[in-house]
Parts: sequence; C-alpha cells; structure tokens
Amino acid sequence: MIKRKNFYAIGAALATAVVLVPFNGAPLLAQAVNQSGKIAQAVLAQPRMQLQLTVAKQVRRTNAKGQVEIHWQALDTEQAAVVPGNLLRYQITATNTGKGSAKGFVITQPIPRATKFMGNSLTLGPDVQGNITYSIDQGKTFSTRPMIQVKGKPQAAPAASYTHLRIRLNQAIKSQSTIAAQYQVRVK
Repeated sequence: MIKRKNFYAIGAALATAVVLVPFNGAPLLAQAVNQSGKIAQAVLAQPRMQLQLTVAKQVRRTNAKGQVEIHWQALDTEQAAVVPGNLLRYQITATNTGKGSAKGFVITQPIPRATKFMGNSLTLGPDVQGNITYSIDQGKTFSTRPMIQVKGKPQAAPAASYTHLRIRLNQAIKSQSTIAAQYQVRVK
C-alpha cells in the first residue's frame, strides 16, 4: 500500500523527470517555454486594426457677401437630429496600431436604412487603392455595378438602392499607418 506522502514524492519525481528528460536535445519545459515565446512574438507582430466611423451634416450658410458657403458639421449624440433632405458624409478611418502590416484588409459598411447612397460619392484617401463594390441585397452579394431586372431586361441598379458598400484594399496597411474613405448619403 502506497501512503499519501510516498504518492506525492513519486509524483514530484516524475514531474522532475519530465522536465529534465531531453526531447530533441532540449528539456521539455525549455521547449514549452520556447514555443510560448514564439507564439507570443507572433501575436505581438500581428496587425491590430482600429476602425472609427464619423458622420457630419452638410450645412449651407450665406456669408456677408451673399455667397453660399458649405460647411460640414460633425454630428454626435447630442446633435444627431437630421431631417429628410439633409446630406450626410460618413468617414471611415482605419488605423493599424499593431506591429505587423495588415494585408488583404476589407471594409464592409452598411448604408443607413433611412438614407440613400449618393452615387460616385465614395472616395478613398490619398495613396489608398482598392476595389469598391456595392450590394443591393443586404450584403449577401457584391458587385462593382449591381444589376436589377426591369421588364425582363438587366439594368444598372440606382445608387439609391445600395444597401452596403465594400472596399477591398490592394495594398497592405503598414504598422502605425492610417487610411480613410468617405461617402455621402441623403436622408429620406
């Protein structure tokens, strides 16, 4: 019969043996620590994307000379009141705060329901290249030019029917770099 004291001693001896018995030239514990370090380094070297979405409302003012000036007023939760006909500008900013480059980055953005997308208003920031596609079916499918059937004939869908937009970047976003895109919608 093995007593508890002996059982603990045998367990400790086995644990020590496992740590000390080399496998491929290195003790198992050292290999585990080395692997953990490699995994931690790989995680630290990954990109880390932070996205920010801001919205501004177009405001037209007449200056002292009688000229109309256009300004963009940032909307926050206190100033979120908009009315039909207002033109809104959404800006998407993506910042890579990680240590590695973000390759194959894709941004998919729904068009707010009570608005209609303003055709050709999507612009990418300087030095940003990407493939832009749109959806008319709530983001199920995307195309550079969505089509609909009108009296049995295919026709380009109006931009006002777009439900989502997608930007697939052609270049990597380097560490500590920021890219931006913006588009406009009109409140229905």
